[in-house]
Amino acid sequence: MLPLVIITMLMGISLALSIHFILARYNLQNEALFIAQDSMIKDIAPLPIGFVLCVHCGLNLIDKNHPSLHQPPQTVLLETIIPLIVAMNITAILLYTYVCSAFYTSVFLAFNYFLHTNTDEYLIKLSRIINPLDIGLSIGKTMLLATIASFIAGYYYYDVALRVLPTRKAVSRIITRGLFWLVVISVLIKVYFTY
Repeated sequence: MLPLVIITMLMGISLALSIHFILARYNLQNEALFIAQDSMIKDIAPLPIGFVLCVHCGLNLIDKNHPSLHQPPQTVLLETIIPLIVAMNITAILLYTYVCSAFYTSVFLAFNYFLHTNTDEYLIKLSRIINPLDIGLSIGKTMLLATIASFIAGYYYYDVALRVLPTRKAVSRIITRGLFWLVVISVLIKVYFTY
């Protein structure tokens, strides 16, 4: 959680400063805070969470006492893979909360302390600006990416239990193929909701 929060805060500061300086050329810097928030909710928050969960699932298999390495495939399916899918979605929601909190804090700090922008108007309009539909879609996207990561990990956990695939190759495939599919699905969702 801590590295993800730090990365998110750095992304938030970078995004806030970039948008502010781009819009300052056109004297629209007052809208930068709203655009940064909208970008975070719709695009930025779900993907790093999916990446972290995918890498975590792959590296979790390296543990010598992992159940997939020592039990029959049916036991692995019932006791490892199905709980993995449920746990990944719960973890994704918790991480989403942490990431959003860190991002909002970093954007607010960037505008308030680095750019010396008056944020009173933003704070007054905050309840009208945050759209529950956008937050719901973002949480749904986060859960979809977590489910994809857990399905990919579960598939390779099952292959390790069947002794079809060595552990090192399974870890590599979980991480590489998982990250590939997370990016592809994220882009397809963005294209679908854009048009």
